[in-house]
Amino acid sequence: MSNEADQVIAAIASLRADGPHAVRLRVKPEALNSRLKVIARWLIDWQIPHAIRLSGVDTTGTSLIEFRFPNEKHARAFRYQFQYEAA
Repeated sequence: MSNEADQVIAAIASLRADGPHAVRLRVKPEALNSRLKVIARWLIDWQIPHAIRLSGVDTTGTSLIEFRFPNEKHARAFRYQFQYEAA
């Protein structure tokens, strides 16, 4: 992972809070940095507590990322904003 990606993940982690409400998304490796930048900016702007876990790459070469939120309204807002399905 590039230094730029490490910085994006560090920015996202600054509002870290584990929670029971998970949203998983798959991102093509070539789009990972740009997608994480957009997501990080949104989470920081809205001050939404969350945890993030990079789960690696699946058999198709797509990165799997899991976001966890302490309450359902944050998970729902994330799914609405980024149109991803719940875990």
